[in-house]
Amino acid sequence: MNKKLIGVFCFLFFCNLIAFLFIFNKEDNLRVTFFNIGQGDSIFIETNQGHQILIDGGPDNSVLNSLEKRMNPFDKNIDMIILTHADKDHLAGIVSVLKIYEVDVFVWTGEESDSALFQELKELLTNKKVVTVDAHDKITIGEVFFEIYNPMIPNLSDLNDTSIVFKLIHGSSQFLLTGDVSSNLEDDLVKEFDLKSDVLKIAHHGSKNSTTNEFIKEVSPNCAVISVGKNSYGHPSERVLNLLEEEKIKIFRTDIDGEITFFSNGEEIFVEY
Repeated sequence: MNKKLIGVFCFLFFCNLIAFLFIFNKEDNLRVTFFNIGQGDSIFIETNQGHQILIDGGPDNSVLNSLEKRMNPFDKNIDMIILTHADKDHLAGIVSVLKIYEVDVFVWTGEESDSALFQELKELLTNKKVVTVDAHDKITIGEVFFEIYNPMIPNLSDLNDTSIVFKLIHGSSQFLLTGDVSSNLEDDLVKEFDLKSDVLKIAHHGSKNSTTNEFIKEVSPNCAVISVGKNSYGHPSERVLNLLEEEKIKIFRTDIDGEITFFSNGEEIFVEY
């Protein structure tokens, strides 16, 4: 290859690199991070306008280390916390966060637990703004908004099926976040809502009791995220993994890939892990 061709190649490569960095500048895009916090869920959303939203907190206080890496050390304020449901593997970290960070709005379903941990949560929420959501509600924050799909039926006997299920929408980019809902609830959602999304958070850590073939076909995601750690439940199940592979959906797992961040400019999505 002569020097002229080498020069042209280098110039084109440099232009492509600049274009890539311009499109996916981390500070100018929505960032959705699935924390690696063991056997549980915790998702941190940062909008391009500086809003910070924490969805669930995982099974212990390890979420604090994850937040410290993402937030300015002098920033002790979170705009919104969303608790999908009151099981310990979603709740415990939120209790730890509320002891250190100021939170503007706390969002949940209103479905209580009789655990001591939940009672501690209620005490920490004294004098804070608490919002209860139902299916068909919408939450707007900056340039992003959430469409709430569940809870559809209150006071279900299975706390997992009371999980908040919602779609995070940023321009044409869509993320479906499913808490711990079972396949029975997924069937109801398929009948009621347009679930198509680019990224799907697999329900209940990949449990065999969630993520049906019909549900996956309805959502039709490009990527699926399984938030999971070392466990004795068989999560994620071989059935779910095989289903995702058969549908040619890219699988990300926090126990294998660690922390996973998606960037959206409202049109395209880029992933870093």
